[in-house]
Amino acid sequence: MVNYDFSKTKSTKARILAAIRYFNTISIKNISNYCELSIPIVTRYVESMLQDGLLKEQVTSVTTAGRKPKLFSLNADYGYIIGIELGLLHMAKIGMFTFDGSLTSNTSLRYAPRWSAEETIGNVMDTIEKQLKAGFIDRKRILYIVIGNPGIVNPDTGSIELSAEFATWSKMPLKHLFQHHFDVPVEVINDVNLSAIGEKEFGIGHGYNNFMLIRQSVGLKAGIILKNRLYQGESYAAGEIGHSILPIIEDGNIVLKKAESYLCMAAICEQIAARLNDDPNDIFYSITGGNPQNVTADNIVKALGTPSYVNEYISKAGERIGHVLVNVVTALDIALIILSGDVTKFNNYYIKPIREVLSECLTYPPTILASSLGDDVALYGAFSVGQESILENIP
Repeated sequence: MVNYDFSKTKSTKARILAAIRYFNTISIKNISNYCELSIPIVTRYVESMLQDGLLKEQVTSVTTAGRKPKLFSLNADYGYIIGIELGLLHMAKIGMFTFDGSLTSNTSLRYAPRWSAEETIGNVMDTIEKQLKAGFIDRKRILYIVIGNPGIVNPDTGSIELSAEFATWSKMPLKHLFQHHFDVPVEVINDVNLSAIGEKEFGIGHGYNNFMLIRQSVGLKAGIILKNRLYQGESYAAGEIGHSILPIIEDGNIVLKKAESYLCMAAICEQIAARLNDDPNDIFYSITGGNPQNVTADNIVKALGTPSYVNEYISKAGERIGHVLVNVVTALDIALIILSGDVTKFNNYYIKPIREVLSECLTYPPTILASSLGDDVALYGAFSVGQESILENIP
């Protein structure tokens, strides 16, 4: 059942485009039904957009009645949307999408911590230029660029107001820099918010009106979808659940800690590494060679399910994030929580304790699932934001 009201879109053309975007491929008759427009009006607009290259007629098979139903979709060749994610530790991801949502180029750029802000952003721009050259794509065919930035983002300048520690470019006006370089519209959004949008449009969040995506990697953050729209809060800081207070028992005393200091991936690895040399006979000691620097998410996975102390720590981390989420879910009435980041590698060893805590504390616990789009989720969110902005502003 369609829960999107296309009649709320500001113009007839935008209403038709919203329906086509929602369904991907659709007939004139169905556009007429969902948009509450007459078939002659829809036909006129569709024919005009076909001539402009915005739409494309899809090849269909013959029906039992012997007729080929005409189906229409957005035209992939209309142009390109570029998504950039800067929220990963010392790595940027760059994705180039055709207008219909096909990811045609996906590149990762590792940058050294010693690089200045100018070097980091300059290398991201150079990488995009190389992608365009490799794909024989004219710069003029870029329609929109959307950047996922870590921290609280100023929507006007695109710079970070409250930054992650590694974001050396935090005060740079990213929006203006990229607009000046590429001469296209640019939008900058919090990277985890983009991930939530990606899951809403292309992943397991599709069809849910209220859900939350949690990322546990460099930090602990959330992207929140309420009433089918991204919720950013009064100061664009919604979802910073890493700043929640978590009671921790240390030396027999209850100490209040920021959740992020115990539940980001680096903190989980640090806690496991602190016990590494206590038992040389533990299988995890063999996996890591007794070297704390080898305590990584991938090596932790190798020990899960074996008689190792690692199982206890991963289960405890799941319980702790479960307790952080209880209050959030209660306040917002969330139906689904999507986990992303390295913790998804731990599968049910981590997810099961979260489910148990939420089931114990809540009358209606949410569904807990791992992200369906993996490391590319923010790029898909960037594409969705760009495509929607373009369609809403087509005259």
